[in-house]
Amino acid sequence: MDFHTEVVVIGGGVTGAGIARDLTLRGIESILVEKGDLAAGATGRCHGLLHSGGRYVVKDPESAKECIEENLILKKVASRNIEDTGGFFVRLPQDDKQYVETFLMACDDVGIETEFVSLSEARRMEPNLTEDAKEIIQVPDAAVDPFGLTLDNAADSEAGGGKVMRHTEAVEIIVERANVKAVVVKDKVTGETHRIRAKFVVNATGGWAENVASLSGAHVPLSLYKGSLLIFNRRINNRVINRLRPSGSGDIIVPNEPTSIIGTTSILVTDPENFKVTREEVEMMLAEAALMLPPSVDARVIRAYAGIRPLLGSIAGAGGDADENGRNISRSFSVIDHRVTDDIGGFISIVGGKLTTYRLMAEKVVDLIATALGVHNPCTTAEKPLPGAEDGKHYKLGDRFDKIEIAMKKEPTGIEEIVCECELVTKKEILKVIEETGTTDLNDIQHRTRVGMGSCQGGFCTYRLLGILHELGMVPDYEANDILIKFLEERWRGIRPILRGDQLVEEQLMEGIYLGLFALDKVEEREGDKKKKGNKK
Repeated sequence: MDFHTEVVVIGGGVTGAGIARDLTLRGIESILVEKGDLAAGATGRCHGLLHSGGRYVVKDPESAKECIEENLILKKVASRNIEDTGGFFVRLPQDDKQYVETFLMACDDVGIETEFVSLSEARRMEPNLTEDAKEIIQVPDAAVDPFGLTLDNAADSEAGGGKVMRHTEAVEIIVERANVKAVVVKDKVTGETHRIRAKFVVNATGGWAENVASLSGAHVPLSLYKGSLLIFNRRINNRVINRLRPSGSGDIIVPNEPTSIIGTTSILVTDPENFKVTREEVEMMLAEAALMLPPSVDARVIRAYAGIRPLLGSIAGAGGDADENGRNISRSFSVIDHRVTDDIGGFISIVGGKLTTYRLMAEKVVDLIATALGVHNPCTTAEKPLPGAEDGKHYKLGDRFDKIEIAMKKEPTGIEEIVCECELVTKKEILKVIEETGTTDLNDIQHRTRVGMGSCQGGFCTYRLLGILHELGMVPDYEANDILIKFLEERWRGIRPILRGDQLVEEQLMEGIYLGLFALDKVEEREGDKKKKGNKK
C-alpha cells in the first residue's frame, strides 16, 4: 500500500513526537513511524528529569541555557506530565569548595535561579539528606513523565490530522536525483511493507540515527554512550538531589512517582541495541547514593536499566585525549541538513539534545521544513498547551489515588478494581488503552498505564493483565504463554544485575509462582506434545 504525505518523521521518541505535533500545528501533513512503541528507546529509558541546566552550566553553558528556557516553557504547556519538585545541589566534604562560586556565577550568566538553603532547613524539606552536607543550593529542577509527554505530543498530532504508525520500521529511504522521494516501511506485526511518498524525511531516531541515515547513503557521526540507572522500591527524596561538583557518575537522584531513580553512568558503546547494566555500575551508583541520602542503603533496588545517549562528535576531548565517558561532548543538539552534508535534498537528521529541550529541537527542524515548503505559520508549541495541560496544574504524588477514590464513589460497580497494586492501575484504565490502541503487547499497555512498573516489577499483575486480554478474546490460549514469557524475559534483564538481599528473595518467590504454579518451564514440552498429537491425526 502506498501513502502520500509532506513529511515522514522516523522515530517515535519525544523528539519525533514533538516534531509531528509542530508540523500538524503549522498545517503540514506528516506521518510518524516508529519501529517499536512510542518512547520505547532513550526517551523511555531516561532519568525522568526536567533539567534546570545546573548539571551543564559550568562546562556547557549553551546547553544549560537551552535547558532552563525550555524548563520554564514545559512547566506551562506540559504541566500534567511534570511534578514541580525543585532540586538541591549538595556539596559534600570531599567536593571542591571553590566550585561553588564557579557554579553560582555560571548559573547567573544563563538565567538559572539559585538560592542557598541552610542544612537545617534542607533536612526539614528532605529528612533523608545527609548530615555531612556542607552547602546546599536550590535550583528549579523538576520530574517529568517521559511516556506521558511523548504520548500527549503524538495524540495532539493525530487530533490535527497527523498519522502515527507504531511497530513500523523504516527499511529503505528512496533517493532519486539527489532528493528523497519515499520511505519503505515494514509493519512488524503483519509483516506487510508500505511505501510512503514524501517531500521531506526527518531522522529523529536518537542512537539509531547513523543506521537510519545510512539507508539513504547519508552519514551522521555519532558517539554512543550508555547511561545506566537504578530504581528504588520507594521514594527516598521529594526533590531532585544533585552533587555540587562537575557532573559524574551516580551523582543525581530523581523522585519518580512512588519511587526514586539514581544515575547515571556514561560508558562508550558501539551498538544501540546490545548493551547491559553491569554489577560494577550497580555497586558504584549505590555507594554514591548513600553519600547523599544515607537511608538509600536500606531501600531495595527493584530494577536496573540503561539508555543510549547519541552525542554528535568524535570521542576525542578538547585536549585530544579519548573522552571515554562523553562528559566533554556538548549536550546541545544539531540539525543536519543532508543537502549540505551529503548532497541529499529533503533529508534532515536531528541529533543530541536532552528530553528537556525536545520542543526547541522540534521547532528548529520544522522551521527548516516550513521555509522550504513556503509555509509561513509560526511555531506555537511554546504557548499552546498539550492535551490535559490546559489548566496549568502540575502532577502531584497521590493524584491517581484521589482519582480512583472519586471514581469508586461515583460508580462502585467493580470496574475500578485494582489490577496493579504497586502503581494503583485499574482495570478501567487498562480497558481504555486496549480499546484505543487495539494492542495485545504488554509493554505498550505498561507504557500507557505504569502497570508492572512498581515494586514487584509485574510479578503479581502480569498474569492478571493477560487474563483481561484473554477475556476480551484478543489473546488465544496458545499465544498467552509466549507473550508472558517474552515479558518476563525483558523483566529479567532489568532484575538480574541487582539480585541481592530482599530482591533475591522476591525473585525466588516469582520463580515459584511462574514455574511452580504456572509451569512456564514446561511450555515448550507441552507445545511439542500438541504438535505430535496433531501430526498423528
